[in-house]
Formats: sequence, structure tokens, C-alpha cells
Amino acid sequence: MKNIEEVVPNVFRLEMPLPFPRLPIVNVYLIRDHDELGLIDCGMNIQGAYDIFAGYLKHLGHDFRHIRQIVVTHSHPDHIGLSGRIREASGGNLIMHRDEAAIVPARYVDVDRILADLRAFLARHGTPEDQVLDLSEASLHWRSYVALHRPDTEVMDGERLCFGDTRWELLWTPGHSAGHVVIHDAERKLLFSGDHLLAKISPNVSKHPQSTPDPLHDFEASMRKVATLDIEQTLPAHGDSFGHPGKRVAELLAHHEKRRERCLEAIGAAAVSAWQVSRAVFSRPEALFERRLALFETLAHLEALRVEGRLVEEVEKGRSLWRVSSPALVSSP
Repeated sequence: MKNIEEVVPNVFRLEMPLPFPRLPIVNVYLIRDHDELGLIDCGMNIQGAYDIFAGYLKHLGHDFRHIRQIVVTHSHPDHIGLSGRIREASGGNLIMHRDEAAIVPARYVDVDRILADLRAFLARHGTPEDQVLDLSEASLHWRSYVALHRPDTEVMDGERLCFGDTRWELLWTPGHSAGHVVIHDAERKLLFSGDHLLAKISPNVSKHPQSTPDPLHDFEASMRKVATLDIEQTLPAHGDSFGHPGKRVAELLAHHEKRRERCLEAIGAAAVSAWQVSRAVFSRPEALFERRLALFETLAHLEALRVEGRLVEEVEKGRSLWRVSSPALVSSP
């Protein structure tokens, strides 16, 4: 069947459609162990997607009741979107990291508090007043792409999961999202990397009201942890699979160090807002959500530089400005 690949025996990559021209596919993974199935990520709840997934199951000789474990790597809509419908149809065990499960209600259900927090956060970091409201609401439409079900199991770093003879370890890899997890199948030497590691895309790492306090350092530490594993194939949520993640980790670490340097160059000798830095560092994205992502990713780099002692954040009357530390105060990263 088109859009199904058996990447190793009994491990199937299923292509699920997305409504984004530049990112039209998310990979979800179905693992077969005798008559039991494990599912990693679920795709987005857009028209036709559920029927496509049901067709994949039928083609492989299964139905929803065979799905015993459902791991959602993180709560972005292309990963969590169909989780509620699949959970209801299968009765399987829906699993998320505790930190990710905690942010889901504010993101998709009771959104008033997070919208207020976003407006304050955007204003604090220099967003023009006439753009604050629109930018704070730039992702509201995503709620229609998500069918939720409360997680049956909330996990922590290093917890193990089994179905049939399959044994998985769930590893907490914050950065792209606060409670992102990857799945390590030690017997098959596979890493299901979600959005944590992608072959050709640098995952967005953002600082915002629902992120960890220092998401870029968290992301880098998570990558280094994963690079120590015995892995022969990395299976990401977008794009092609690749081998051991060590080379890709080194590339991403170098990318983010260059981005730090670009932020420092953009600041120069002035004291400037994160918004100003983002407009200098990124190629002036015009779409609302892209502008917001650019600001939040810039803030992740500025915060990392502050923690490293290379930047100072000055807050006055609820507004933040960033300036380069004096040479005497700069420490090695």
C-alpha cells in the first residue's frame, strides 16, 4: 500500500497528511508484536485523516482493538491531534510525559489564561502594540485539529513500557516541547525521535510561557543524552530516517552556537528588545505564527546566552532589554 513502509520487520512507518504546503506529512509508527500493536504519535485531526489511519490498519490485517499502547511524543497538533479518536476506538493505553500532559488543558481547552500570559509575554519582549493581540491568538485555530482524551498514563524520564515481547524505554527530551519524549527500542537498536531529531530540519526551540525556563540548554543536554545510546536507525516524525544520531546532534549543536553568535552580532553595543533581535536574525517572516516562532526561538537563544554569562537582561517597567555583558563578566559557554 502506498505511504506505508516496513522500516524493519514489524515496524511500519505510516504517512499521515498535514495541511501545510511546506510540511505535508507527519510520520507515525505502528509496531506489531504478534496480535498486539504499539503506536507512536497519531497525526492531526483533519478531514479524512482518521479514515486513512483506519485504512492502514486494515491493510496490515489489524483493527483498532489491537492497539495496546499509544505514545504521544508531545502535544503539538500533528502528533496529538487524532489521539483522542484513536484512544476511544482502541481502548489502548494513552501515554504522555507528565510535563506535557500538564500543559495540554491550557493549550487546547481552557485557553483564556494562556492567552493572557502570551499577551503579557509578547509585550514584555518588545512586540509592537498593534501586533500583540493577533500574535497571541495565532495558534487558536489549531484547536479544531485536535481531538483530546485524558492520558491514561503519565510517565517520567526512563520509564519502561511493554506490549507482547516488545520493550521500550521512554526518554524525556525537553527543548522542542517541555515534555517531549523519544522512544528507545534497545533490542532493535531503534530510536523513535519525534520532533527532537530530524534529518534536515532544525526543530524549533522556543522560550514562552509554557516552555521550560532554559529550553535551549535543555534541548542540547537532551541531544547529548540520546547520542550516547546504541542506535542503528533513527526514525523521526518528519522526513527520512537516518543512522546513529551522533552526527546529527553535532550538526545541531554547531547550528545553535552559530545562532547564538548571530544574536550577539544583532545586539552589538546597544540594549535592545528580543523582538528587535528576532527581526534581525530571522528573514523577517510575515505570517503571524512564523513571526511568533521567530521571537520565541530568539528568546531561547538569548536566555541561553544570559545563563552562560554572555548577555544581561534588564527589566524596567515590565519591559525587557538585552545587552552584551562587559568582557570582564563573560564566562565560557
